[in-house]
Amino acid sequence: MTYEPMRVVVMALALIGICASCASGSEDGGAGDDSENFTAFAESYLGFAIEDGKENGLSDGAIAILQRASVKGELTPADLHDAIELTLECFDDAGIPYQRVAGVSLTGLPEESFTYAAPPGTEDGDMRWFDVADICQSANSMLITGLYESQPAAVSVREDWFDASRRDEVSRCLGDRGVTASESDGFDEILNAAKTYLDQTGDSTCLDRIFE
Repeated sequence: MTYEPMRVVVMALALIGICASCASGSEDGGAGDDSENFTAFAESYLGFAIEDGKENGLSDGAIAILQRASVKGELTPADLHDAIELTLECFDDAGIPYQRVAGVSLTGLPEESFTYAAPPGTEDGDMRWFDVADICQSANSMLITGLYESQPAAVSVREDWFDASRRDEVSRCLGDRGVTASESDGFDEILNAAKTYLDQTGDSTCLDRIFE
């Protein structure tokens, strides 16, 4: 019996302290609009209705988290934490060892993540444990993680961070190299411009300034 070499998979889960619902008043129907908008966004992202989650491989716990988020109008850090806990409980049941990882994201906000590896005694080349780990994640936290990081409230936080700390410097960097960024360009557009310039010239200076 041998140990499978450590296979580290990091689920980078940026716990973004979002409060979009705080800004939208609940007394004027804003909360209802948030709920409808989030539900529509979530179901578009998922590719199925939340109530059909079971048929699409989601656990009861994951469906409950999404239903709760639909009422509130967003996925919160607490929702994301609960989804991660479901995955780790699944790992425990399967005997898959893991380690929690805490850190700070690029935006300066807390992150929650984990690594995992083959159970002790796994034979070389035996990847059945990895298939189980994939099922644990896909049923519990994988889609919720992607949705959390893609929801409008999270994108807004990222744009605010970029505007405050990176936009001017990166735009100047690109401008010095003949690449003009529009004032209306967001994080994704400027990131893609920096990546394209790297691909064309091999110069990563502007891209590096986004992530430094």
